[in-house]
Amino acid sequence: MKAIISNIKMLRLKNKWTQKYMSARLGISHVAYSKLEGGFVDISISRVEQIAGIYGMSAVQLLTLGGQDFEQEILDQIEAGRSRILELEKDIPRLQQLAIELMEELRYQQEPVNEMSLQAAMG
Repeated sequence: MKAIISNIKMLRLKNKWTQKYMSARLGISHVAYSKLEGGFVDISISRVEQIAGIYGMSAVQLLTLGGQDFEQEILDQIEAGRSRILELEKDIPRLQQLAIELMEELRYQQEPVNEMSLQAAMG
């Protein structure tokens, strides 16, 4: 039973679908689907067939999928996301400095010219 639940969850994640989306496709409540995917309720053969149909496969294919492969793929995607975040975080100090410089430039451009600097410029 655990393998089928793992396969169902991994397929949903691979397709980037939410539990809400799957519950709507199955015509059940979000809570009922969450309990199904969490292993808190037994899943009927007809429900397995219905879920398999959503993924365009047979119930046998759904039952025999290698959940480990999907899980590793999800973990790889998470790791790639973490790496990208670390790359982007390296740019933060440079962008902060640029923002400070632009704000100072704007402030300088908006400062009113006082009479003494105007007289000195006119000469």
